[in-house]
Amino acid sequence: MFFRKIIMEIWKEIIDFENYEISNLGNVRSWKSNNIFKKRKSPISKSQILNNSGYFYVIFYKKNSGTHKYIHRLVSEAFIPNLKNKKEVNHINGIKTDNKVENLEWVTSSENKQHALKMGLFNPALQDRKGDKNGNAKLTEAKVLHIRYFLYENILTQKQIGSLFSISKQTISFIKNNRIWNNL
Repeated sequence: MFFRKIIMEIWKEIIDFENYEISNLGNVRSWKSNNIFKKRKSPISKSQILNNSGYFYVIFYKKNSGTHKYIHRLVSEAFIPNLKNKKEVNHINGIKTDNKVENLEWVTSSENKQHALKMGLFNPALQDRKGDKNGNAKLTEAKVLHIRYFLYENILTQKQIGSLFSISKQTISFIKNNRIWNNL
């Protein structure tokens, strides 16, 4: 005979966002009715967004300003005491989308990196790669040189250059100010 483990979902109010709750399973909900927040029988689930790094987050709005909050941090802050005041949250099984409380723990930056190495999630040899040798690079050295030429000659605006190369205006600004690709 097989027994199935039943996990009860527990909800706690999210600090600084009193109209929202987080569960021990990593779900977020609000209690809203006619633009007035109040508890009622059917909660409204908050949509979670998956970022490029593989973490789920939600956006909370207060006075027309949005704030991003990672689900794993919200769960940890609500359900896991942080007695040693550690700054990072680790996914014990290495799966960034598994935000159940039993899969999370508070860690230091060093502990988090050691865990990632042990799980095969991080390769320090690839971390030091610069320019287009970096596997995450969207640009090549040739494209960056073209961007710098356009900037130097004032041929296009930063926004136009970003559209031409399918990157953000902010990335163009970083290239212009040598915050990235400063090796060229």
